Amino acid sequence: CSLLETSRVVERTQGERSFHIFYQFASGATREQRKRFRIRSSPLQYSMLCCSGCLELADFDDAAQWNNAILPALRLVDGDPSSLESVFSVLSATLLCGELAWSAAEGSADLRCVEPKVLEDIACLLGIDLSKLDTALRTLEQTLPDGSVASTSRTVEQVKLLSDGFAQTLYGALFKWVVDKVNVVTRSRRSSNSRSSVDVACDVGAGLEGESGGPKAWINILDVVGFEAFHVNSVEQLLINYCNERL
Repeated sequence: CSLLETSRVVERTQGERSFHIFYQFASGATREQRKRFRIRSSPLQYSMLCCSGCLELADFDDAAQWNNAILPALRLVDGDPSSLESVFSVLSATLLCGELAWSAAEGSADLRCVEPKVLEDIACLLGIDLSKLDTALRTLEQTLPDGSVASTSRTVEQVKLLSDGFAQTLYGALFKWVVDKVNVVTRSRRSSNSRSSVDVACDVGAGLEGESGGPKAWINILDVVGFEAFHVNSVEQLLINYCNERL
């Protein structure tokens, strides 16, 4: 279980980075991977990574971290090459959501994508029908009391909020997938080896029945900074601050 501050995907305080994985991914990908997964040449080419004015950290090599730490770790939790390709696709699509731009033709409420190639790449990476993705972003469908469906065009601001939310949802789902994989791998490795008192304690901490059949228990790790107030504070930040203060 995890509580992820997904708002950091699309915006953050000036001078702070988004999740490190994005910079590592954009810096360390091979030429072949960049072509296949529509990865741009550097983090500098992504609006979502440039918006806070912090792309690099001192004494921190993003490309080396990607190739020497992140990739081996991902292969360890799931050795299936197709799973790793899916991770690449979701990471790339998440970053490309920040490159979507929309405009309305003069005298019309209908929007058009200013960067159709970006929208096409996102649909391709996620295996989504392009026309359905375009329609879902641009229009709002509502079911009326009589059962009929009414469609209205979203504004540029509404589509921006929706695409940002899409990016946050993609990364949140990927993060949960990785956490679940880590839990499965660590659990299976414990069960494949000889059982010890430490193994039993780990299983109890994971919420599993101990050898004695006793009640389930959990070990929770809480990483709390405390109350935070930024230049712009979303509802998500309000909820995080409330939880932090209560805890």
